[in-house]
Amino acid sequence: MSPLFGEHRCVIEVANMIPLWHSDEIQAAIVELATGIDEELKHHSRVAVVPLMTGAMMFTADVCSALEVLSPGKWEINPIISSAYGNSFEVGDVELVVAAGLQERLDRCSAIIIFDDLSDTGASLSAVRKFLGGFTDYPIKLGVLVNKTQARRRDVQIDFQCFNYDGGDWLVGYGMDLKGAFRGARCIGAVSSEM
Repeated sequence: MSPLFGEHRCVIEVANMIPLWHSDEIQAAIVELATGIDEELKHHSRVAVVPLMTGAMMFTADVCSALEVLSPGKWEINPIISSAYGNSFEVGDVELVVAAGLQERLDRCSAIIIFDDLSDTGASLSAVRKFLGGFTDYPIKLGVLVNKTQARRRDVQIDFQCFNYDGGDWLVGYGMDLKGAFRGARCIGAVSSEM
């Protein structure tokens, strides 16, 4: 196996950050999450998966791979680009970029699940849920890799989560970034916002 994807030291440790979850723990949690999602949505023949880019790329790819094993051909991926932080630690206005034809693609489905890497303030998930709810009556579920409740500013109900984190640290890895860095790390770590 390539040293890039085999047993290796988490890049978060190399960067002197506190490792929280390693790749094997993340993969096990994703399989468990996918199993729960598949069971919850078993009565829907086609489900729209809406990952919030760019943070949800890795998470959504792995969850959808697991979902395809469980129910092949059922999951239609329709990404939305969402930005709430820009290059700072402060949440700003949520900006959404949506591909043309999204509504028509969603009309082929009978349920929607929005995926994000992290729910902290709830701003992005709330904005996207409101946006999608404006043109569909389908059930809209929310799934995240990490549910970080301490910074919550919006009332969002997370339906599916891999991990819960109640600390105030900035999280990086597996889609989460520090001003653009560490997004591709196959593990998740904590870093102070002063870094």
